[in-house]
Amino acid sequence: MKKIFVSLMLVSALARAEATPKVTDLAWLAGSWAADSGMEAIFTDPKGDLILSTWKQVVEGKVEFYELEVIQQQGDKVELVPYPFGTRGVSFKATKIDDAGAVFENPEHDFPSKITYTKASENRIDVSVEGRENGAPVKLEFALKRR
Repeated sequence: MKKIFVSLMLVSALARAEATPKVTDLAWLAGSWAADSGMEAIFTDPKGDLILSTWKQVVEGKVEFYELEVIQQQGDKVELVPYPFGTRGVSFKATKIDDAGAVFENPEHDFPSKITYTKASENRIDVSVEGRENGAPVKLEFALKRR
């Protein structure tokens, strides 16, 4: 009976360890990315449990949007903090991180409330930004190719 209990405890501990999100699991984001829409992004390697990213949207030769992001390990959680137009935004907690992508959420915030990065292939990521504006659902989507 004692062996069964110890085995169950070990399996439970391993399951918790595997479920703990890590910034290093986002290494596949590292690099320079661009979309046909004029959106571009650059992500650093997750060295030191921190990723820095920059985003810029250029339309007809003019910057329409820019944002800096900090993705960092906070204990057993991963947090994304955007700085749209250089001003600190609300933080988003990772609710899922695996080899196929990452989901960051802040249900208290209107827009965005959910940011999803999907690894479509080694050379393409799909990004969706979802939430509500004036009570209506809004979803922006970007397909970015590695440069």
